[in-house]
Amino acid sequence: MLISSYSHFGGLHTDSAVLCNTFRHAGVLAPHSRRPYTESMIAGLGGGIGFSYFVYEQRAEPARLELSSRFQGRRQDFIDGVLKRSGVRFVVSHTSSPRRAQEALLTTLAQGRAAICTVDPPLLPHRGLPVRLRGRTSQLVSVVGTDGDDVLIDDLCQAPIRLSAEQLSAARQSNRRARQRMVVVAPPLVSVDLASAVREALRSTCRLFLEPPVSNVGLAGLEKWAHLLTNQQNRRGWPRLFASPRALFAALHHTYSHLRHERAAPGAMRPMFADFLEEAADILSRPRLIHVASQYRRSAELWGQLTDLALPVEDAILWRCRAISERRHVLLRSGGATATTEMQQLWRELEGLGRRFSPAWSEADRLFRFRAMARLLRSIRAVELSAITVLRRSVS
Repeated sequence: MLISSYSHFGGLHTDSAVLCNTFRHAGVLAPHSRRPYTESMIAGLGGGIGFSYFVYEQRAEPARLELSSRFQGRRQDFIDGVLKRSGVRFVVSHTSSPRRAQEALLTTLAQGRAAICTVDPPLLPHRGLPVRLRGRTSQLVSVVGTDGDDVLIDDLCQAPIRLSAEQLSAARQSNRRARQRMVVVAPPLVSVDLASAVREALRSTCRLFLEPPVSNVGLAGLEKWAHLLTNQQNRRGWPRLFASPRALFAALHHTYSHLRHERAAPGAMRPMFADFLEEAADILSRPRLIHVASQYRRSAELWGQLTDLALPVEDAILWRCRAISERRHVLLRSGGATATTEMQQLWRELEGLGRRFSPAWSEADRLFRFRAMARLLRSIRAVELSAITVLRRSVS
């Protein structure tokens, strides 16, 4: 059922874990170690870390906060960066036909190769998300086997997850920009200049922080969020935009979950990036990067304080929201498809908490909390500005 030698599952971040495990199965080795790539190196080659802050206003619904610890661009920028910089051989296929996509997938699996597919998370039952959230983001999974009419996938869990072929096809078909996209990898034919690839990846990270395409991204995005947290005049400032209890609950929940689990690895992915920098210091013979790594570990601590502040113990509903977020993360990693029912129940409980949420905070209390969050964001920005400045000099 499982294709031969696909033996590593799970990881820290959905996309980097899938690529790391699939590279290992394909026999791709890092040229500097002659061992399988670490997940931190994969994440770094894909562009490392970033930051983006977006709010989408909807009719009859609270404004929706979207945070990310890396700028995803066209959604495929991460995997494309890894494929290019690692030097692997790869074949990318697209088709608008679910039938042809399924035939190509089965042919690939019959050849003993894993297939990396782009999917819409709410259409993966084991993720326990409502279908109405489809289309908001995308992720990678690796299809690693079949069992009758079902398929087995690698998706952050420590074991393969079973889906029906129809479920996988629907999840692949839903993503408009990467519909039925499949990537199959093989080891490079020639030696890869990993030092050049690492420098290019780090330069890309620096550009997105210091020269972002829009003001919602990078260091500018951090400052924008900090400013909007306390701006009482701007209609998009938090005191006005998230004035209703339901809107505030959603914003605080997303602040916690997006930066810890759903759109990141713990610490807003900064610890993973620090690990990458320590590997890069050896590859590039740049010991200065060890110091930069320590700055990002400090930043990770501050990100942790920020997410803790979003869901504090003093409010029973917010504290329960935090417990649910953590429980869902544990279930995804350990339970897979067997935890689908509980994952769905926990999401419904979250929605119920949002409807019941009525914080016993005065307007002054709320503004005090927002100011505390803004101070943390400006501390994060200061640490990361110092780190990225040294990093840019190190790879210029």
